Amino acid sequence: MDRWGAALFLGLALAFAQPLSRSPYVEPPTSWVLGALLPPPIHHLTYCQEALEALYAGQTTVDALLARVERFHRVRFPSGVYFTTSMGLALEACLKVGLRSDLLLSFVPQLVVPVSLRDPTAIKGWKAFLEVLDAKGQVLASLFHLDFTPLVYPEGQSYRGHVVYTFWGGAVFGPRPPESFYEAAGRAHAIRLRLERGGKRGSYPLSPERYPDLW
Repeated sequence: MDRWGAALFLGLALAFAQPLSRSPYVEPPTSWVLGALLPPPIHHLTYCQEALEALYAGQTTVDALLARVERFHRVRFPSGVYFTTSMGLALEACLKVGLRSDLLLSFVPQLVVPVSLRDPTAIKGWKAFLEVLDAKGQVLASLFHLDFTPLVYPEGQSYRGHVVYTFWGGAVFGPRPPESFYEAAGRAHAIRLRLERGGKRGSYPLSPERYPDLW
Protein backbone atom coordinates (compact mmCIF):
# COMPACT_ATOMS: atom_id res chain seq x y z
CA MET A 1 0.00 0.00 0.00
CA ASP A 2 1.46 3.38 -0.97
CA ARG A 3 1.77 6.29 1.44
CA TRP A 4 -1.51 7.94 0.33
CA GLY A 5 -3.39 4.67 0.53
CA ALA A 6 -2.11 4.06 4.04
CA ALA A 7 -3.07 7.57 5.08
CA LEU A 8 -6.53 7.12 3.58
CA PHE A 9 -7.12 3.86 5.43
CA LEU A 10 -5.87 5.24 8.73
CA GLY A 11 -7.79 8.48 8.26
CA LEU A 12 -11.11 6.73 7.70
CA ALA A 13 -10.51 4.53 10.71
CA LEU A 14 -9.74 7.41 13.04
CA ALA A 15 -11.33 10.51 11.57
CA PHE A 16 -14.41 10.55 13.77
CA ALA A 17 -13.57 7.98 16.42
CA GLN A 18 -12.68 10.87 18.71
CA PRO A 19 -13.23 14.64 18.58
CA LEU A 20 -10.08 15.46 16.63
CA SER A 21 -9.55 19.17 16.25
CA ARG A 22 -8.06 18.76 12.78
CA SER A 23 -8.74 16.51 9.84
CA PRO A 24 -6.07 13.86 9.21
CA TYR A 25 -6.24 14.84 5.53
CA VAL A 26 -5.73 18.56 6.02
CA GLU A 27 -2.19 19.71 6.61
CA PRO A 28 -1.99 21.94 9.70
CA PRO A 29 -1.61 25.62 8.78
CA THR A 30 1.56 27.52 9.44
CA SER A 31 -0.30 29.74 11.91
CA TRP A 32 -3.52 29.70 13.91
CA VAL A 33 -4.75 32.82 12.12
CA LEU A 34 -4.19 31.36 8.66
CA GLY A 35 -5.97 28.19 9.70
CA ALA A 36 -9.01 30.12 10.90
CA LEU A 37 -9.18 32.59 8.02
CA LEU A 38 -7.40 31.37 4.92
CA PRO A 39 -7.09 27.61 4.50
CA PRO A 40 -6.38 26.56 0.90
CA PRO A 41 -9.83 26.24 -0.73
CA ILE A 42 -8.98 22.73 -1.96
CA HIS A 43 -9.05 21.68 1.71
CA HIS A 44 -12.81 22.27 1.68
CA LEU A 45 -13.19 19.44 -0.82
CA THR A 46 -10.79 17.13 0.99
CA TYR A 47 -12.45 17.71 4.34
CA CYS A 48 -15.96 17.17 3.00
CA GLN A 49 -14.95 14.01 1.15
CA GLU A 50 -13.54 12.64 4.39
CA ALA A 51 -16.72 13.52 6.27
CA LEU A 52 -19.03 11.94 3.70
CA GLU A 53 -16.95 8.76 3.49
CA ALA A 54 -17.06 8.42 7.27
CA LEU A 55 -20.81 9.09 7.21
CA TYR A 56 -21.50 6.46 4.52
CA ALA A 57 -19.29 3.97 6.35
CA GLY A 58 -21.40 4.37 9.49
CA GLN A 59 -18.52 5.87 11.47
CA THR A 60 -20.38 9.09 12.26
CA THR A 61 -23.81 10.71 11.94
CA VAL A 62 -25.16 13.93 10.47
CA ASP A 63 -25.83 15.24 13.98
CA ALA A 64 -22.24 14.50 15.00
CA LEU A 65 -20.89 16.32 11.96
CA LEU A 66 -23.10 19.34 12.64
CA ALA A 67 -21.89 19.31 16.24
CA ARG A 68 -18.36 19.29 14.83
CA VAL A 69 -19.14 22.54 13.01
CA GLU A 70 -20.19 24.15 16.28
CA ARG A 71 -17.19 22.72 18.16
CA PHE A 72 -14.36 23.53 15.77
CA HIS A 73 -15.60 25.98 13.16
CA ARG A 74 -17.97 28.45 14.79
CA VAL A 75 -17.72 30.98 17.62
CA ARG A 76 -20.89 32.41 19.13
CA PHE A 77 -20.71 35.58 21.20
CA PRO A 78 -23.20 36.50 23.96
CA SER A 79 -24.62 39.33 21.83
CA GLY A 80 -25.85 36.84 19.23
CA VAL A 81 -23.09 37.71 16.76
CA TYR A 82 -21.28 34.64 15.46
CA PHE A 83 -18.33 33.82 13.21
CA THR A 84 -18.01 30.70 11.05
CA THR A 85 -14.87 29.59 9.25
CA SER A 86 -14.93 28.56 5.60
CA MET A 87 -14.21 24.94 6.60
CA GLY A 88 -17.33 24.86 8.76
CA LEU A 89 -19.51 26.39 6.04
CA ALA A 90 -18.18 23.87 3.53
CA LEU A 91 -18.91 20.96 5.85
CA GLU A 92 -22.48 22.15 6.44
CA ALA A 93 -23.01 22.59 2.71
CA CYS A 94 -21.71 19.20 1.66
CA LEU A 95 -24.09 17.51 4.11
CA LYS A 96 -26.94 19.20 2.20
CA VAL A 97 -25.81 19.09 -1.44
CA GLY A 98 -22.85 16.70 -1.59
CA LEU A 99 -19.43 17.29 -3.14
CA ARG A 100 -20.14 20.19 -5.46
CA SER A 101 -16.71 21.63 -6.10
CA ASP A 102 -17.98 24.92 -7.54
CA LEU A 103 -19.92 25.57 -4.35
CA LEU A 104 -17.39 24.24 -1.84
CA LEU A 105 -14.51 26.25 -3.31
CA SER A 106 -16.53 29.45 -3.00
CA PHE A 107 -16.86 29.53 0.79
CA VAL A 108 -15.15 32.22 2.85
CA PRO A 109 -15.46 33.07 6.56
CA GLN A 110 -18.69 34.79 7.57
CA LEU A 111 -19.63 37.19 10.32
CA VAL A 112 -23.34 36.99 11.14
CA VAL A 113 -25.00 39.84 13.04
CA PRO A 114 -28.52 39.71 14.53
CA VAL A 115 -30.93 42.46 13.47
CA SER A 116 -33.89 44.04 15.24
CA LEU A 117 -34.74 47.53 14.00
CA ARG A 118 -37.53 49.64 12.59
CA ASP A 119 -35.81 50.85 9.43
CA PRO A 120 -33.96 48.11 7.52
CA THR A 121 -32.32 50.67 5.21
CA ALA A 122 -30.11 51.63 8.17
CA ILE A 123 -28.17 48.42 7.53
CA LYS A 124 -26.60 50.07 4.46
CA GLY A 125 -24.67 52.38 6.78
CA TRP A 126 -23.30 49.60 8.99
CA LYS A 127 -19.63 48.68 8.72
CA ALA A 128 -17.72 45.51 9.54
CA PHE A 129 -13.96 45.12 9.81
CA LEU A 130 -11.70 42.10 10.10
CA GLU A 131 -8.32 42.75 11.69
CA VAL A 132 -5.30 40.54 12.31
CA LEU A 133 -3.25 41.40 15.39
CA ASP A 134 0.21 40.72 16.70
CA ALA A 135 0.88 39.28 20.16
CA LYS A 136 0.67 42.78 21.68
CA GLY A 137 -2.73 43.47 20.18
CA GLN A 138 -1.46 45.85 17.51
CA VAL A 139 -3.24 45.76 14.15
CA LEU A 140 -1.07 44.29 11.39
CA ALA A 141 -3.72 44.48 8.66
CA SER A 142 -7.41 45.31 8.39
CA LEU A 143 -10.10 44.60 5.81
CA PHE A 144 -13.40 46.41 5.40
CA HIS A 145 -16.31 44.14 4.53
CA LEU A 146 -16.50 43.28 0.84
CA ASP A 147 -20.18 42.34 0.81
CA PHE A 148 -23.20 42.04 3.09
CA THR A 149 -26.47 40.15 2.77
CA PRO A 150 -29.48 41.23 4.88
CA LEU A 151 -31.75 38.31 5.77
CA VAL A 152 -34.59 40.15 7.50
CA TYR A 153 -38.36 39.80 7.76
CA PRO A 154 -41.09 42.09 9.10
CA GLU A 155 -42.42 41.42 12.56
CA GLY A 156 -45.00 43.86 13.79
CA GLN A 157 -43.60 47.37 13.38
CA SER A 158 -39.97 46.27 13.14
CA TYR A 159 -37.68 43.97 11.20
CA ARG A 160 -35.79 41.00 12.58
CA GLY A 161 -33.22 38.60 11.20
CA HIS A 162 -29.50 38.66 10.42
CA VAL A 163 -26.91 40.36 8.26
CA VAL A 164 -24.13 38.19 6.81
CA TYR A 165 -20.78 39.90 6.20
CA THR A 166 -17.90 38.60 4.11
CA PHE A 167 -14.48 40.17 3.63
CA TRP A 168 -13.24 38.55 0.41
CA GLY A 169 -14.50 36.31 -2.35
CA GLY A 170 -14.11 32.58 -2.91
CA ALA A 171 -11.60 30.76 -5.08
CA VAL A 172 -14.01 30.53 -8.02
CA PHE A 173 -15.10 34.16 -8.38
CA GLY A 174 -12.90 36.19 -6.01
CA PRO A 175 -11.62 38.67 -5.26
CA ARG A 176 -9.21 37.14 -2.79
CA PRO A 177 -7.47 39.23 -0.10
CA PRO A 178 -4.41 41.21 -1.18
CA GLU A 179 -1.03 39.53 -0.81
CA SER A 180 -0.16 41.97 1.97
CA PHE A 181 -3.04 40.59 4.05
CA TYR A 182 -1.85 36.99 3.56
CA GLU A 183 1.62 38.04 4.70
CA ALA A 184 0.25 39.85 7.76
CA ALA A 185 -2.03 36.94 8.65
CA GLY A 186 0.93 34.58 8.54
CA ARG A 187 2.69 36.71 11.17
CA ALA A 188 -0.41 37.48 13.23
CA HIS A 189 -1.30 36.02 16.61
CA ALA A 190 -5.02 36.80 16.85
CA ILE A 191 -8.10 38.12 15.03
CA ARG A 192 -10.53 40.89 15.88
CA LEU A 193 -13.90 41.55 14.26
CA ARG A 194 -15.36 45.02 14.66
CA LEU A 195 -18.83 46.37 13.95
CA GLU A 196 -20.09 49.92 13.61
CA ARG A 197 -23.89 50.08 13.62
CA GLY A 198 -24.96 53.70 13.68
CA GLY A 199 -23.74 54.99 17.01
CA LYS A 200 -23.07 51.51 18.37
CA ARG A 201 -19.72 49.77 18.18
CA GLY A 202 -18.80 46.18 18.96
CA SER A 203 -15.52 44.30 19.14
CA TYR A 204 -15.26 40.51 18.90
CA PRO A 205 -11.79 39.07 19.59
CA LEU A 206 -10.65 35.61 18.53
CA SER A 207 -7.41 34.21 19.93
CA PRO A 208 -5.67 30.83 20.12
CA GLU A 209 -5.77 31.05 23.91
CA ARG A 210 -9.55 31.38 23.96
CA TYR A 211 -10.39 29.26 20.91
CA PRO A 212 -7.43 26.91 20.36
CA ASP A 213 -9.35 24.49 18.11
CA LEU A 214 -10.90 27.06 15.76
CA TRP A 215 -10.06 26.35 12.13
